[in-house]
Amino acid sequence: LVCSDPATKRRVWWWVAYGATAITLPYLHYVGIVVVASQFAYALTRLPQLRAALFIDSVAILGLIPWVWAIRIQFEQAHYALRLDSSQFSGLAGVISAIGAYGVPERWMTSPRFDLAVSVFVLAVVLAGMYIGRRTLVIFWLAPIALHVAISLATGVNLLLPRYLFVYVPAYCICFGAVTALLLKTKYRVASVALLAAYAGVAVVSVFDVVVVPYYQFPDWYQVNALLLGKENKDDVIVLVAGGEYYVVNEFSGFRHHQILAPLLPADIDPTIAQLRAYPAQRVWYIENQPGFMDNQRRIEHDLEKTRPRLAVWQQQRLFEEDVVRIKLYGRKTSI
Repeated sequence: LVCSDPATKRRVWWWVAYGATAITLPYLHYVGIVVVASQFAYALTRLPQLRAALFIDSVAILGLIPWVWAIRIQFEQAHYALRLDSSQFSGLAGVISAIGAYGVPERWMTSPRFDLAVSVFVLAVVLAGMYIGRRTLVIFWLAPIALHVAISLATGVNLLLPRYLFVYVPAYCICFGAVTALLLKTKYRVASVALLAAYAGVAVVSVFDVVVVPYYQFPDWYQVNALLLGKENKDDVIVLVAGGEYYVVNEFSGFRHHQILAPLLPADIDPTIAQLRAYPAQRVWYIENQPGFMDNQRRIEHDLEKTRPRLAVWQQQRLFEEDVVRIKLYGRKTSI
């Protein structure tokens, strides 16, 4: 938008900044390619002002071609994530409320009609905002959500997880601003002020919970590290049934000097069990977060329970199951 404004000074540098961002975005997160594609579609409606954007977005898309092999592997493994037909998938209403009302008190979230009420409100705001801004970028910004739904239904790969949709939250906020601004110009201005006040009040509560209250936060791996430091033996083995977290914690002070096993896929379960059995004289730390991605039957944990004495158990309590970290310390091997 800044690049296409004739009043913008030094537009060349703005185009350079946009180009660097657009080309980098899909590498930071693969959903970024959908965002770039939506900007490409918008640029088609604003020629010739955005002809440069067509070139930049094309480069961003073509730049992924050398990585098609990796994208294919990633996509094939995606069915290990929370599937649409999983009993744990709360449906589209649950996804919308998790994005639009993240951090509100648990008693609100667990009320029977909470998801439905939040979803109706959010969808009404989005549809109204898209209508108000039908000649602007906002409709293109939000359009890829329909693509997420279509791909998910067509392939069974769940692209409706909240973390995939956070990128559209700013557009939702713009819609909310457009709706309240329009209402302020009508006889319903009191309702607009009340809506703004209510939304601001909920936001204050949400921000407080997310920033201050651990129960509403993501896993605290620094706390896990402190636990290890206080109770570790030098030859302890760590198994992370939360494979991706290995790249976060492997250089933490409580982890770096230990043998760490970090299975990433279901195919890694049997080799991991075999590796653990090769350390009969060492204690084993079993650290678990989101096991459904690679060990949804908890086979590694069950094998440890059968072959080793359980010495201690800890758990980080969190509102959402995906943020819970379970930790068990097992003693030396006693059976096969």
